[in-house]
Amino acid sequence: MRKIKILGVYKWATMGGVERVLLNRAHAIQENNLNIQYDIYYFFDSGGREEFDNYLIRNNLSDIMKTVDQIDSYKYDFVLSIDTPEILDFVEPEKLYMECHTSYKKNRSYLKSLPASIKGIVVPSEQFKEELQGELSTENKNKLVVVSNSVFIKKSNQISDAIIYSKTPILYVGRLDILKNIEELVEVVSLYNTNIEDDLFLILAGPIIEHEINLKEILTKHRLLHRTIYLPPVSFDKVWDLLRIVKDHRGIFMSASKKESFGLAVAEAMKMGLPVLAFDNVAHRHLLKDNDNYLFDAKQGSVTIEKMGNILKHYEDSAEEVERYSLSLEKEFIEQWMALFN
Repeated sequence: MRKIKILGVYKWATMGGVERVLLNRAHAIQENNLNIQYDIYYFFDSGGREEFDNYLIRNNLSDIMKTVDQIDSYKYDFVLSIDTPEILDFVEPEKLYMECHTSYKKNRSYLKSLPASIKGIVVPSEQFKEELQGELSTENKNKLVVVSNSVFIKKSNQISDAIIYSKTPILYVGRLDILKNIEELVEVVSLYNTNIEDDLFLILAGPIIEHEINLKEILTKHRLLHRTIYLPPVSFDKVWDLLRIVKDHRGIFMSASKKESFGLAVAEAMKMGLPVLAFDNVAHRHLLKDNDNYLFDAKQGSVTIEKMGNILKHYEDSAEEVERYSLSLEKEFIEQWMALFN
């Protein structure tokens, strides 16, 4: 049977969130033996292309996915462009799916001017589909298609006995900005230490958007400056190690993000079997199957720290439950992904 040939497009190669989505897809294609060839074109290399290529080589994915230097649209059955409308100058819209993944409204203003002849607009969740209805032209409102994100985690059969920390880590991976609601996360950890047990510390990994938040000021205000490890953005394959270390220390992944198009970082933690505590938005609620034990609301600190205590008390049960939820998400992705090309 002939392979389905796809060209994926993104504006910048940064080895950030978009690359995580693409590499997860490559792993899903490999694991499920899907008959797909997926090429990637970047308009600009912002320092991430070599790392992206090397990852594909190290993980034996180069026969499934590779980067290309030019756009030859005639070679492909479908073109999937992630938040990069510039592709319309190079390919016919009839074979183009525009993918919208950004939670930042100003970065998706292009949606309003997409041509009516476009094949479709792919989004990663039902709630994001509903949100974008008001941002599309009348002709394109019925072209929204949901394809959730696949999540791959390289697991180890070895259980580490190298306990590095004497206290329990609370991990967040992602941008540190206003939308991600970092101060509320810090406040919850501080409240737990003050009111339940003085046992938690923070690991924050990701770029700090300094014109939006002053991280040092926030940590100082909530008495966590000397209880926080800050890491710059962590590479795709090193995230597994970070999640594993936190799980070995019976920690929790926490996200206070007010709005998500999907919630990839939370989904990655779930796939590792790392218990999560996430802000109650529609994306997180979908990932966690409406289970309020793992969801918290704004400014309800006493309720939230009680939930955190219950997760830590029933750690193995929580780990098994969130990992089980992640298995159904993977099945959902494969079904939606293949339906896109039928």
